[in-house]
Amino acid sequence: MTTTVQSVGPWSRIPPEIAHEIAGHNADDVPTLCAMSLVSKSTRSLAIIHLFSFIHFSCAEDFPRWLDMLGRTPTLGTIVRRVKFTEPDEYWLRHRRGLSSATPLIKSAVQPIIPVFPNAEFVEWHAFHRQTTLAMATAHMALFPNVTTVHLKDTSYHDSAHLINFLGACGGLKTLCLSCVIQGESGSDSEESELASHHINDKPTPLDLTGLENLTVIECGDEERDCVACLIAASPPSGLKSLTFGDPDEPCSLHSMESLLRLGTQSLVELTIPTALETDDDQGLMEMFSRLPVFPLLNTLTIWLGPDPQDKHILNALQGAPNLTTLIFRILLDDDEDYVSEDFDTILGEALWSSPESMKAVLTRKFPLCRRFAVHFCVLGDSHLHFQPGLRGKMERRLTDRLEEIGVGMSEYLEVEWLDNEFNPVTYNKTDGKPPWKANDREFDDEEWDGFRRPNVVLPTSDAQRLVEFIQNAQGEVPDNIIQIATDLQNQN
Repeated sequence: MTTTVQSVGPWSRIPPEIAHEIAGHNADDVPTLCAMSLVSKSTRSLAIIHLFSFIHFSCAEDFPRWLDMLGRTPTLGTIVRRVKFTEPDEYWLRHRRGLSSATPLIKSAVQPIIPVFPNAEFVEWHAFHRQTTLAMATAHMALFPNVTTVHLKDTSYHDSAHLINFLGACGGLKTLCLSCVIQGESGSDSEESELASHHINDKPTPLDLTGLENLTVIECGDEERDCVACLIAASPPSGLKSLTFGDPDEPCSLHSMESLLRLGTQSLVELTIPTALETDDDQGLMEMFSRLPVFPLLNTLTIWLGPDPQDKHILNALQGAPNLTTLIFRILLDDDEDYVSEDFDTILGEALWSSPESMKAVLTRKFPLCRRFAVHFCVLGDSHLHFQPGLRGKMERRLTDRLEEIGVGMSEYLEVEWLDNEFNPVTYNKTDGKPPWKANDREFDDEEWDGFRRPNVVLPTSDAQRLVEFIQNAQGEVPDNIIQIATDLQNQN
């Protein structure tokens, strides 16, 4: 069936650059984008770019649906820039997709039945706990010849060869995130392991991490089940520019941490490190940092702060970073009121110290070029803190008071940011101080929130004024949400 899109109403008279900004401002608003796609050919093409830049396969039925859509609009495949594969539970499928029954991806064909995504650069595989699905992921990476970024989350494997084969199939990656990727117990699920081995390519693509620039490691096992160690052994990532240990307790084994840090000594520009280990081997952590050489190119250092922060010891243990200009403290906050009121003060007291050698003296000696100091508060999306601007303001005042108390001399450089559980900055409403989601909206958003994020659109003053004038002359024919967008854009200028 062919649908003819006609130019109707005032939409067709919107200048192209304004229509482009409207579509971009609504990148996370599917209903508005769908409405735009039905108005005119020009707005349809702009809306489709945002509607299909990111697609999400969450059940086996999604594959034939995608084939059907391509049959009607063949160009959709070239628009896709990001693809996500997840295996959510039935409740999520009912809540998010409105599906009363669906076939899990694990029961899909291992070999892909959909065509290549030639322009997709970002691929994510999430919540695959079985070997057959990891084999499926390996086979499906052939659909992404130009992928540069891969996120692998909540995945278990029995044989390190399966993980290496998967990453080898990803090609020359620039960015890799491993989150909760752990080797399972040997011998369990033997039938699935045998099936997975049967589907592993007889001639897998060799793993090559020499071009990897950005690596994030989150909860990837201890000494016995550390996935990072096998990757380093297979292909050492020797050109890392950014290394993030995204877990304040124990992102991976201490041995793997040291190996990665040594590999990146001469190339790292950004580094995020923990200050404590779940194994209570804090002494081993400090000794490891003291053994590391100087990081000559390091520009930004981010340190996790927990209930017992060890940043003082880490900063003293590091040999130095002569070109460091930015120091960031990242605090993971609980949703408990008592924690916020009591433990937060404890963290500040320990993290921002005044003796025996003052924090200012250590920073001046170790990082003479440091002129930017930031504190990032990391909070779960459904936390009450996001909806209590007064409490957030109180915590920020405690922070500045402590800095003034110890005389660190960096208050004028201080930057405070609030992050969600994906470590993305949260932009609060300037009027009521609340986040861009409702209190209960994010109960299931771990599966898709990071795929739909409103960009910070700022129009040139002339364009914003043109849009306002256009709406004023449209005599009530423009939808209310577009009027609100125009107001927001004008207020930003």
